[in-house]
Amino acid sequence: MGRLAFGAIDKQRSGRFRARYTHPLTPFNDDGSPNRISAPTTFRTRTEAQAWLAGTQTDIAKGTWKAPEELEAERVEATMEALRAARTFGTYAATWLPSRRLTPRTRQTYEGLLRVHLLPQWANTPLRAITTPDVRAWLAVLAPGSPGARKKAYELFKTILATSVDDDLLAANPCKRNMLATVEPARAPQVARRKREPHALSLPELEAVAAQVPEYMRVPIMLAGLTGERSGELRFLHGGDVRTDDAGRVWIDIHMAVSGQGKNRVTGTPKTPKSIRSIPCPPSLTDDITALADKAGTTGLLFHTVKDSREIIPERTFQKNLSRAGERAGVGHVSPHDLRHTAASLARENGASATAVRDLLGHTTTSMTDRYTHTSDEELTRVVDGLDRERIRPASVISLDQKRKQA
Repeated sequence: MGRLAFGAIDKQRSGRFRARYTHPLTPFNDDGSPNRISAPTTFRTRTEAQAWLAGTQTDIAKGTWKAPEELEAERVEATMEALRAARTFGTYAATWLPSRRLTPRTRQTYEGLLRVHLLPQWANTPLRAITTPDVRAWLAVLAPGSPGARKKAYELFKTILATSVDDDLLAANPCKRNMLATVEPARAPQVARRKREPHALSLPELEAVAAQVPEYMRVPIMLAGLTGERSGELRFLHGGDVRTDDAGRVWIDIHMAVSGQGKNRVTGTPKTPKSIRSIPCPPSLTDDITALADKAGTTGLLFHTVKDSREIIPERTFQKNLSRAGERAGVGHVSPHDLRHTAASLARENGASATAVRDLLGHTTTSMTDRYTHTSDEELTRVVDGLDRERIRPASVISLDQKRKQA
């Protein structure tokens, strides 16, 4: 070993040189042995080893020397700091969520908010790169038209970042006080929705639909399709609303209706004064209607739910069953309002006057009734065939042009 004024150099079996020196602050270990510090690497030549020792001696003299354990602590801290600086929101959120004590429902909600609203924006963003202006810009486009989802997503984001502050990953939370209220939310894009036009069923289509609804709805569907009651009028009929006149004809008196559903359900007089009316019962339904009226009694519901004779058929149940029946019957979606159009069109097609159809539907004006009448394919065919028969009438028949000339 070569001894110097500072430190020592010895040659290794490999041919390389090791440089060592005595710890300037604690020259001895606890057992009394010399506390020597070796260079972090060996050197190719003795000169290189001497240069390293000389540099170390200079650092000690200047007061810039650091003990190996201090250097190691700084290295570890630098590594940890680099990891903290590179930690992305997505990586942190993946460890944050499992560490929380949450109910299954809340955990599921958080997972959905992360997947839909947070990770698409922040997954690859380092936590320390998230700034308050960035958060404001995100809030301005977050969940357009969904204030509830916007609030929940922001609150979850704010909570996760608050935990990262506690974990010393962030110096401060970029989500500031009242930020949600001060950033104008984005408006939901206006989607042009095509309004579905009501349509009238042919008589075979009406019968096909009635055959597909649940049994307790068959009679009211046929009644509405033939006489045009509104859904709320139909569902609120009672046994006492069915009467038989002196001639033995059965009539249905409409003077009340139900609207809305659930807690918002209300009962009252029909839509207009003209809606308070009496409708003759179709002969094909007379036996069914009178049997239901006898069973209901004066105050009981004529049509009701399967489970409870005192419960009005919910509007949504009526709509869904009718729509499904239309699909199964092959005529497409059918709504309760389509049944009024069906009754109006069938009546006009069979020669009823506009005034008669108006009174059947309970309209105030015939102009309103005109909106409910539709020309069927069969009627159009009859019109065209009639015109065609006129065209091919024998020549002995004087034409309109000839009549004009003769005049």
